[in-house]
Amino acid sequence: MSSEVKIGSSVYRYCDGNTDLKVLSTGVGAKAAANATDGVKAKLEVGVDLVNCESGGFKSRIGLNADTGGSIGPNGIEAKVVGVGFKLGREMGLSTPFGEVSFNLF
Repeated sequence: MSSEVKIGSSVYRYCDGNTDLKVLSTGVGAKAAANATDGVKAKLEVGVDLVNCESGGFKSRIGLNADTGGSIGPNGIEAKVVGVGFKLGREMGLSTPFGEVSFNLF
């Protein structure tokens, strides 16, 4: 079982298949999963970003967020409480309420 709902918007977006850059974006979402592929996951997301960029295995965002939730599965673990958290496993990263940075190692 897996479900996800997300609503978002951006003032400007550039996407070329490798890089996804969003400027002045907002988002609200919820995710839940419990299966062999995704593991166990529950997360609520609320944020306003000045800049949000994904390129290759690098992800970064600067803004305000209050993401809360956690996951454990074949790709690693993640935990966040009001924007403060970490990712360990295939993707390594740190989050604060003011920004986030992560790297995909594989």
